[in-house]
Amino acid sequence: MGTHKGSENRLSKAMSAFARLRPAWKSNSYSKETKLTIYNSVVKATLMYGSECWRMCESDRKSMNSFHTDSLRRILGIHWPETLSKNKFRAIKALQWTFQGRHKVGRLEVTWRSAIAKELIEMGITSEETKVKAKDRLEWKSKVMTLCSTGNE
Repeated sequence: MGTHKGSENRLSKAMSAFARLRPAWKSNSYSKETKLTIYNSVVKATLMYGSECWRMCESDRKSMNSFHTDSLRRILGIHWPETLSKNKFRAIKALQWTFQGRHKVGRLEVTWRSAIAKELIEMGITSEETKVKAKDRLEWKSKVMTLCSTGNE
């Protein structure tokens, strides 16, 4: 990596990951907090992978920042030129991020698995119940389709 082409490649992969998660972004089943956790765990991690080794130029930095802020606006439902309420302004302020070509050392604080486990607890479903339901493929598929329906199918 380490070149303009390498950073473009990572940006392309992050855009693809974001697009594949479109049903989750549009779903009302997930809270904004959960959507942001998924974004950080999947999309941002894909974007940042190997970034310690990149030689960044200003155009790369701008395009990554642009992608990041556009993604957050879509997830949070903020459309231009909409005025921001205090809550949305605080949410954006709390999520401000500038690409510096580095990420924190160590494992992620919130992983995909821990985010799912937290949602299951909130829904009152144990992990054992989830495993049993997952074995019944028809029931599992209907639950997943309900969660991920976009209205286009």
